Amino acid sequence: MIYFRKVWMSALVLAFVCRVGCQAVLSIVNELMAFASRWFPIKNSELYFTWNKKISTNILIIADKSIIVIQILIAIIICVFIFDLLSGQLYRDYKSKQLVKFLLREVPSQNLNLVVMEEENANRWIKKLRIVKWRGKMLLIIPCIGSGAVVSVIKKRCDTSLPEWLYGNFKGTSWTPLTVKSGGSISWLTTKEK
Repeated sequence: MIYFRKVWMSALVLAFVCRVGCQAVLSIVNELMAFASRWFPIKNSELYFTWNKKISTNILIIADKSIIVIQILIAIIICVFIFDLLSGQLYRDYKSKQLVKFLLREVPSQNLNLVVMEEENANRWIKKLRIVKWRGKMLLIIPCIGSGAVVSVIKKRCDTSLPEWLYGNFKGTSWTPLTVKSGGSISWLTTKEK
């Protein structure tokens, strides 16, 4: 759930903007129609009122549907949150974020050599790591797309301090050594609970 917070927030903001936007458009249309009727008398006022009523009704229908979308999104978010909480994934996501902070390295920005670029790419891919439950055991996954040098930088960082961090934060567990699995253009650095 933590990993998809940008998607959830974007969807909620979009639905909210649609709702507020519909109200704003409705008020602007009503004001423009009132202004036009004052300055430019319409010979057939029946047509004016019918047209204004159709626009108002359509905009209100869109606004009502956006409220339904907001309610559905909030219900889905609550269900996913409860599922993650009960399954323990929320705790593992929290620990993943702590591990990301632990594995990130400060890269000096004044150097533009190849090593600095590999370190920056390694930081970018480390931010995407995740601890999940797979077949009853915990599994740490770090995806990596790019050169083998980036994979070796990540592996070097993880080999030095990852086992101690995992043992210290997940008491009573032992972990396999970090392995690299390649499939096509993506490499996966994984370690799992024994």
